[in-house]
This record gives sequence, C-alpha cells and structure tokens, in this order.
Amino acid sequence: MPVFATPGVYLQPQPAQPADIRLVRTDVAGFVGFTERGPLPPPDATQDVAVQAAIRLTSWAEFLATFGGFVPYSYLAYAVRGFFDTGGTTCYVVRVAGLKPSAGLSLPCAASYPLPGCYYSFAGLLENTAEPGDSVLRISDNSVVSAERIKIGELVEIESDGVTETSLVIARMDDAITLSKPLGAAHPQGTILAKYAPALIVSAISPGSWGNRLKLSVTPLTMGQTIEEFALRVTLMPGPDSTGPVEEEYYSHLSLVEGPFFALDHVNNFSNLIRVSFPEPRGEIRPLLAGAGPIAKVQTPLNIVAAPAALLQGGEDGLTGLTIDDFIGGPNDFRGLRILQEVDEVAMLCAPDTVYEPPATLPTPAPPRADPCASPPEVMEPPPGEPETVPAADAANVYNAMIAQCELLRDRVAILDFPQNTKNFSALQKWKTKFVTRFGAIYYPWLEVPDDLELEGPSRLVPAAGHVAGLYASIDNQFGVSRPPANAQLAFINDVADDVTDVVQQSLNPFGINAIRAFPGRGIRVWGARSLAAPNDDDWRFIHVRRLMSMIEKSVAISTRWAVFESNDTALRSTLVHSLTVFLNAIWQTGGLQGAQPSQGFYVKCDTTNNPPAVVDAGRLVCEVGIAVAAPMEFIVFEIHQDPTGSSVSES
Repeated sequence: MPVFATPGVYLQPQPAQPADIRLVRTDVAGFVGFTERGPLPPPDATQDVAVQAAIRLTSWAEFLATFGGFVPYSYLAYAVRGFFDTGGTTCYVVRVAGLKPSAGLSLPCAASYPLPGCYYSFAGLLENTAEPGDSVLRISDNSVVSAERIKIGELVEIESDGVTETSLVIARMDDAITLSKPLGAAHPQGTILAKYAPALIVSAISPGSWGNRLKLSVTPLTMGQTIEEFALRVTLMPGPDSTGPVEEEYYSHLSLVEGPFFALDHVNNFSNLIRVSFPEPRGEIRPLLAGAGPIAKVQTPLNIVAAPAALLQGGEDGLTGLTIDDFIGGPNDFRGLRILQEVDEVAMLCAPDTVYEPPATLPTPAPPRADPCASPPEVMEPPPGEPETVPAADAANVYNAMIAQCELLRDRVAILDFPQNTKNFSALQKWKTKFVTRFGAIYYPWLEVPDDLELEGPSRLVPAAGHVAGLYASIDNQFGVSRPPANAQLAFINDVADDVTDVVQQSLNPFGINAIRAFPGRGIRVWGARSLAAPNDDDWRFIHVRRLMSMIEKSVAISTRWAVFESNDTALRSTLVHSLTVFLNAIWQTGGLQGAQPSQGFYVKCDTTNNPPAVVDAGRLVCEVGIAVAAPMEFIVFEIHQDPTGSSVSES
C-alpha cells in the first residue's frame, strides 16, 4: 500500500474496466448501380483510394446532391428513394461504370471547358471538307511545333465563310481529332483551325454526360478585353428529370492571382458541381508557330477573355464498355461490390440494376413552359442515348458474388430480386433455385413507383430490393433485428406489378419466395420473412435468424477485443461470462430469444471444461454460447366448431 505522509489529494491509477458488449448496427444498406453522376474509383485504384468511392448517405437529399436524380437507364435512384422513404437512415452507394473497357469504347470522362485567355494561335488545317454533323476531322498540323499541336482537352475554333464554331477535342488518333459535338455547318478543305491558350480549366466534379449541361457565365469586374477579376455563375441545366430544382452556384469575386479572391481556393473548397485548375505549364514562354517567318512566342495568360456563356463539353458516362467485373471487382480489383466489402458498417447488399430492363421507348421529356420574361433559351445538347448494361444472363453471377461476400464476411445479407419477366411459378422457382444461402432473401413482385421521367407513364416498375432494405432498417431501429422483417408497410410506392393472392402465395412461401402484397386499407406490405436456406436447413429458414446471429457474433467479436493478451485465468473467464450474459439477457428481454426464462433462451460456457491446460497453453480461450432464437408467428392456426349448442373458436 502507498504511504501518504502529507495531508492532501492524491491520484491513484485505476485499471481500465472492460467495455460492455454493444450492439453493432444492422440497418445500414450498401447499393451498387448506375447513377447520373458521382465519384468513380480510378481504374487501378488501391484499397485506400477505392473505398472513398463508397459514399455514405443519410438522406435522399444527399443522394440528389451527390449522385443526381432519376435516369432512364437505372433503377438505383428509385431504390435509394424507397429505402429512405420506408424508414432507412443510412446507406452507402457505389457508382458503376465501364472503368476498363475493351478497345474502341470510351472511358467515363468528366466534361470540361477551358476558359480562354487573351491569346490564340494557328493550330492546323482541315485536310478534307467537313460536313454538318461530322465530329471526326482529319487535320494537318505539321507546320506547328510538337508542343503546340492540337491535344485532347483543348478548345479549337473553326471559321470559314463567316461561320465560327468552337468545340472541345475529346480524342485524337494520328491526324484525326474527335470533337465533343458535331459541326453545325460545312467547312471546306484548307480551313484554318485555331486554338485558345486556356487561362482556367473548368471541369465537372465527376464523370458523366451530366456535366455537358453545366453552363458557365463569366461577368467581368474589371474593364478591358481581358479580365483580371471576375464573377462566375455555374448553372446545371435540366436533365432527364426536369422536375427537380435548378442547381446553381454563384461566386461574386474571383481572381486568377493568388490572394483573398483566388479562384482555386474559393471554387474547389465549396463547389458541389465543378473543379477548376490551371493548365500546365503556366507562365512559361513557348513558341507557337514554327516554319516560315519568325517564331512567335507568347506567355500563358493570367487573364480571361470576355466571352459569352458556354456549356462544358466532352462528358461521357462510360457505360457502353461495361462488363460484369465493373459490378463485382476481384481480390485486388476494387470496383463495385468489392469496394463495399471494405465498408465494415454495411449490413445489407442491394444491386437493383443487375435485373435492369429498358423500357419500350425513351421519350424526351417535354420542355418546361416558356417564360415570356426570360432570355432566349439555351441551345442544349441532345439527351444521352440508351447505354448498354449488364446482360440479363450475368444477373445471376452478380447475385452469387453478393452471396459469396456475405458468406465470407458473415456480417451482412443479400436482398435479391427476380427479373421482371419472371412471373409464372415454374420460372420463379427456377430462378430462385440458383441461389441457396442462409445469407440472403428474395422478394416478388416488382413495385410500381412514382416516376417523374414518365418513361412508362406516371409510374415505373422497379425491383423491390431498395424498399425492402428500408423496411429491414425501419424494423431494426424500432424493434430490433430479432423481429421478422415482415407485415410492415412500404412507402414511395403506388402498386405492385402482380397481385399475389392467398392461393398464389401457397405456391411461393414453402419455397422461400417472399411475397409483397397489397391489402385494402392496410397498404402494400412485405408478407414473408423466409431466407434462401436449403429446404432441409430448418434452423435458418427465416432471414431474421441469420441477421440476429450475425449481429451477435459481430458485436461480441468487436466488444471483446480487450481480452486479447490478457491472462487466461478464472477472473478473465468469469468476466467474459458476465459480459455475455448481460448482453444476451437484454436480447431475451426484448423477445428475441425463446423461453419463459433466460436459461431457456441462451447459455454461456467458459470454464475449465472447455479451456483445459492444453488450450490455455496454446494461447487460446474458448467461450461457448448457445442461443435459441424466437421463431416468428408466421402461421396462426385456429378452428371453427359448430354444434347444437352454438359455434365456437379454438386456437392452437
């Protein structure tokens, strides 16, 4: 004992108390699929870089700000909206695109526009006559020094017969350049091409054709033909979903010179739409023209030429080169589902776009009503065409990859859908038998949800996975994961694609196919809680049993890490038994475990019988936990008896 010789206050270090076992979250969903915009991992990203492409969202508004609205070629936005409206609070979204396409197919590309400086130069000549609609031009620029030949990402000007066109160069192969938009007029052979020396390059914050709708308006704040200080307005023009609000950002005072109004600091730190950068090299004296006459030299400008409003150009979605690997990834290939594998918080996996089916037609949304007080309308690029997506035959492979991830990590489940054209019982059963796992569930039918795009009318048919994930999350947060995720109403839904009756469900439920049914006066509800476990795997017949066990296992694994390297003695084992008993007793009290008393719902064994000297000498500690999960009241059986004394009802 320490000796205290002088009166006073003394501090005595106390041993750290082991933390209680805390429940891990089970309500967090992970989505992979197509979006209008949003971050993508680099093609050869490392784990640390790729995981940044899994964006954590806590509301539908955050999804709109990061990934945009509804698009014709995807169900993902509808699934995320259904997730949040049904009661989900947190999810991760990973955008999918063709990151490693085969030759001749385009990569995802961010739209850009180089705000021109005060200098431009001769850049080449047309080798052939260019016709309206041409976007690939053959040029000759041999008379220009190699450093100044036309390159990808540069803005070129084509002028002949009083017609001037400007366009961004998005590709080059030998003497052929590809423009971001087709020519609007004819230009004869020998037409001069000029290019601007850019002062500031403005790029969309993420790849995709959505960036081609970004309009830049530069307002001079100084006098003269070149601008030293300026204001910048960035407007995202309406896209496929024209019902959403117009996104706009305004920067009232910017400068290209470092100081209090430095453009890179103000824009890149705050913009949700664009990023700005300087061309390289900046401020260097370079020759522009070689050949006849003296060599002209100019300096990269620090000012911007006063110019009319312009749209960013060259944005590409990169979906035409999509492969199944873009959905799945690989051991060291961090794309799609492989990224979600690194997100420990995820407890549910959804991939609604794997069963994507294009609508019969893709109508162009009607333009908004004209405002008589507004300026003349901008000339907009045509909407993007229908991209190629994962072939239907690959949907099963994506789902099996989801299941494999769940079985590997043991802390999440996969929520699967049927293809839309799978409706009769034999087709449903054939599809379902492709997936046998304790770590998944499948739902039928598809849902009709409100659709601002009006692709199929006021409603659109979408898979149910996102809505079901929201129901899982809602029940978890209200009652706990031990409650079956069924008999709860879905939101953001108008109707079901197929009316499942009692007779139909008799052919679905025994085979582990969960129905979604419309009940008059009670809304549209999930009416089943079966897993995809094998028919003889009765202990895991219900999906909430697997989810509860996964939650318990993960909670215990995380909360007992403090015991590692502790002395394997009676005190440690008694502490673990006490912590586990308190933890499991709390679950039993909420009805998650069977029995009229705790001993009928669980037991914990950690003593010398399962930790003999040989186990202790090997550096191991064994703690055996047995759990009897409460079965759901899926069937209520009762009988009606009629006899001469009257009628009665007995329940069993």
